[in-house]
Amino acid sequence: MVKKYFVIAFLILMVFVPQIFAEERETVTARVEDGKILVTYSIPEGYHQTLQEDYFYIDVEPYPGLQFSDTIYPEGHLDADGNTEYKGNTTLVKKFTVTGGFEPGQITIYAGYQFCEDSGACLFPEEKEINLAIDETALPAAEPKPATSFPKTLQYLLMAFLGGIILNVMPCVLPVLSIKAMSLVKQSQQDRKHIFQGSMAYTLGILFSFIVLAAIIIILKTTGESVGWGFQFQSPGFVMALLIVIFVFALSLFDVFIIRAPGMQVATKASSKGGLTGSFLSGIFAVLLATPCTAPLLGAALGFAFSQPPLMILAIFLLIGLGLAFPFIIIGIWPK
Repeated sequence: MVKKYFVIAFLILMVFVPQIFAEERETVTARVEDGKILVTYSIPEGYHQTLQEDYFYIDVEPYPGLQFSDTIYPEGHLDADGNTEYKGNTTLVKKFTVTGGFEPGQITIYAGYQFCEDSGACLFPEEKEINLAIDETALPAAEPKPATSFPKTLQYLLMAFLGGIILNVMPCVLPVLSIKAMSLVKQSQQDRKHIFQGSMAYTLGILFSFIVLAAIIIILKTTGESVGWGFQFQSPGFVMALLIVIFVFALSLFDVFIIRAPGMQVATKASSKGGLTGSFLSGIFAVLLATPCTAPLLGAALGFAFSQPPLMILAIFLLIGLGLAFPFIIIGIWPK
């Protein structure tokens, strides 16, 4: 009888004593960094962890603004039965991405494991709850944009210049172009120096306007605004104002009242004014009336510009301006 109790006590010790000592030695730690949750299991000497997702895993409670991937397991060793097992310090990874609306807080992680003796006996399955603070420093780092090759950059710069030239024949610009052309015809009897100065003043007006536009884009990008071609349509206030303008013009089409185009009248007066000031103002109004329009090659150049540093944005806008003014630069140099 005593022998029977001795055997039972021995079996109990065989089961629980390894469990007690293993709990003293094993540790599970976790950290969050660079868009990843890393859970490290310190597997005691003489034990191993088998790759069974029901007994070796990372679970994360849902967190607003974050989306979690499946658990990533490291490469382990195959045992005699072909099962993957781990020994020593083993780290499981769960990546996450920001889907929007993220705010700093506390994230809850559940780390599951079941260590087994190398001799074959396994401990009870365990699950450890870990609470970690998470803030913006733990979010995934922005991936660096690949550098644009020099030939590719030249291609976009050329597209900007050619797009500016083509912009001259777009419906928004052509009326101003004809007004300025008539002004040059009137000045054809004057000396070449006067015509050249007028053309350069017109060019400076265009370049000045494009510098202002580029500065607005750069400032908005610096403040964190999402800027692109037509970015103003993301503003509810702008859309509402545009809706009102369209409604008013619709009433005009039904002859409720007549709306005259003030921009064209001002442009005409500015051009007919003559002198360098008139030419400069004509360049400004040409750009103002050109902004609603686009042209072949111009869309790609602008799309490239909005993703570039400030100097490249300025360079592309200046080349568009040079393209827009190019016909008058030629006229100023060779008026005959």
